[in-house]
Amino acid sequence: MSREDLPGTITTFVLGILVGAFATLLFAPKSGEELRSDLAEVLSGAAKEVNATGKSLKKRGEVLVNLAKEQIQDAVEVGDEAYRQAKKS
Repeated sequence: MSREDLPGTITTFVLGILVGAFATLLFAPKSGEELRSDLAEVLSGAAKEVNATGKSLKKRGEVLVNLAKEQIQDAVEVGDEAYRQAKKS
């Protein structure tokens, strides 16, 4: 999954959870109070899941950024060494 696809994927995921939750609750034979309570519970769970997914994605992003920094630093060091060698020649 590319970085550009991430917001759309997360949005689709959240919308899918919400639509499924609402459909399940609306077709269940419950009183208004029970329905509101169940709906609040589902929304709370969805919010927690989105939060957890966001934290996971943040950690993965940090790991990727650190790897990229290391690779860039390695490339800079190799370039510096090549420049020094060329300058000596």
